Amino acid sequence: MATGKRWTRDELLIALNVYHKLSFGQLHARNPVIIEVARKLERPPGSLAMKLCNLASLDPALRMRGIRGLTGASELDRAVWDEFQADTNTLAPQSEDAFRLLFARDDTAEVEVVETEGVRVRRRVVQDEWDAPSPALRAPSPPMGEREGVRGLPPLPNNSRRPKSDAASNTSGK
Repeated sequence: MATGKRWTRDELLIALNVYHKLSFGQLHARNPVIIEVARKLERPPGSLAMKLCNLASLDPALRMRGIRGLTGASELDRAVWDEFQADTNTLAPQSEDAFRLLFARDDTAEVEVVETEGVRVRRRVVQDEWDAPSPALRAPSPPMGEREGVRGLPPLPNNSRRPKSDAASNTSGK
């Protein structure tokens, strides 16, 4: 019988989120994603990996493929799995929010699972609509011939192209 810390419903929602982002072969304690999520949950990676394999035992799609997972799924595992399957439209976004908040404490972050690297957090740049210039107020781009030259130098006049040399214009091949 397990003597460690009991899993909460919120932790199981995060575990389910991770479960749905990884394939069965990636549910092991050496996976960078599992290591990072376990650290955030203050659990050993092996504990999270075993919980994910317990959840795999409840997955009918894996059972159809002959994959059984571990047999230690708890009553709470089963209840949360059944609740998730019955109301995916509500619980999937909840589990995604819980997963995101595990890594970033604000709404300006995007959290993604990169299987070979772990969990990546990117900050979104949120621009206040009052700061953004209106498309009607933006100056139109000048025609190509009127644009500045390189590094602020004025553009070359249109008639300043170099004339072709006699050698370059000679095509007789002599």
